[in-house]
Amino acid sequence: PSNDLYGVYIKTDRVESWMKNGFIFSDQANLGIATAYIYHNQHSFFGRKTYDGTQHSYNANVIFNYNWNDNHALHAGVSSQGDMVSERVRFSLLNSHKYHLDDISAGLFGQYTFKLDTRLSVIAGLRLDWNNHYDVFVTPRLHLRYAPTEKTIIRMAIGKGYRTGYIFAENNYMLSSSRHWEVDEAYGQEQAWNMGLNVTQYIDLWGNELMLNAEYYRTQFQKQMLLDIDESPRMVIAHFSNDRSYANNVQVEGKYSPFRGMEV
Repeated sequence: PSNDLYGVYIKTDRVESWMKNGFIFSDQANLGIATAYIYHNQHSFFGRKTYDGTQHSYNANVIFNYNWNDNHALHAGVSSQGDMVSERVRFSLLNSHKYHLDDISAGLFGQYTFKLDTRLSVIAGLRLDWNNHYDVFVTPRLHLRYAPTEKTIIRMAIGKGYRTGYIFAENNYMLSSSRHWEVDEAYGQEQAWNMGLNVTQYIDLWGNELMLNAEYYRTQFQKQMLLDIDESPRMVIAHFSNDRSYANNVQVEGKYSPFRGMEV
């Protein structure tokens, strides 16, 4: 940063390591262990504003898989995730802030899969997590696939998701503007329900196959990280909102090959 020139500088040092082990007890049972560690260090400035951040992350999973037969399977285990984050943001010579978060969670999970030949498959899962900031929370999920005929496939999914949001790390590109920042919380947990329906139909048409696909997905937030740049042209207002927020996605698609080498 200097008084007469505007510059942007970003330097990132990152190290990743991981390990995967598998233990096969029989054709039906096995155990998997996966661990990872990440070191991420970033130095940057945008004009006279600076952002420096360091993160240490680890992830550990122990997964037990048991397949009774082709119709029933169980996956269960324990896992832990940790993020140790330190940030320093300087908006001006007299306006500098330091933030630190140790975000550690550990939990149990289980998932049951049921398959009925090629017509029906159901996946039901449940997680129970403890977090040092957000206490205990439950994460359910359900996936369903049903094929009433060989040419028709129906899929349905619903599940809940949690995520820790980092205001500055995820939005530091906004430091390049001349706006002033107003931040209530630098860190917080986002919560959302995700659900959707997908229908695929195959139709024999003029000697080839026409594929029709229609899908609808919705994300309903219960808490969301928001970066408001519309409230004021001179402000960035960052906060975690409990207000109603959602996203709807609808897509209809058709795919057909009228002759060899041509696809529409």
